[in-house]
Amino acid sequence: MWETLTDILLYIPRQTYYYFTQGLAHLIGLIPPPDFLNSMNLSGLTSAGYFLDAVSFTYGFTLVTSALIARFLLRRIPFIGG
Repeated sequence: MWETLTDILLYIPRQTYYYFTQGLAHLIGLIPPPDFLNSMNLSGLTSAGYFLDAVSFTYGFTLVTSALIARFLLRRIPFIGG
């Protein structure tokens, strides 16, 4: 009986959290990547450009930047950020 009552009382907060996270993921997906990342062609510049292209610098830069932004946003949530 107590499990049922707990499930009923926690239904609205769980659904609110679910829709909030889904909406946030959708909004983040709408943000376009910067134009300079799409037009980077580093292979023709120098030998350093060749190696940056060989190690997929544009992908890594995008990955690290998005991780830093996500960390910044998560730190702003009071009960998670600490």
